[in-house]
Amino acid sequence: MRLFGTSLILSLTLAGAAFAGPFEDGVASYGKGDYKTAAQAFGKAARAGHMDAQSNLGLLYELGRGVERDHAKAVSWYRKAADKGQVAAQYNLALKYKKG
Repeated sequence: MRLFGTSLILSLTLAGAAFAGPFEDGVASYGKGDYKTAAQAFGKAARAGHMDAQSNLGLLYELGRGVERDHAKAVSWYRKAADKGQVAAQYNLALKYKKG
């Protein structure tokens, strides 16, 4: 099964102008393949409560892009975003539970 978040991050690149600050920086960095900077930017936005940043950060932890791969942290970030209704996070969290 494929992770839903990859397509979400890429689609948000087109909507970047609608967002300001760290989240936008994370989307731009991810689009350039600079995953470490993306993780830092998404982390800042995620800690501030931005649900899309939380979902994207979970995906980066899941894939080990820009951060050390850590499934527990991925689940934690997915859960925070999923609790806010973020669909990609809900899907990716369900996949994590299904896999065990």
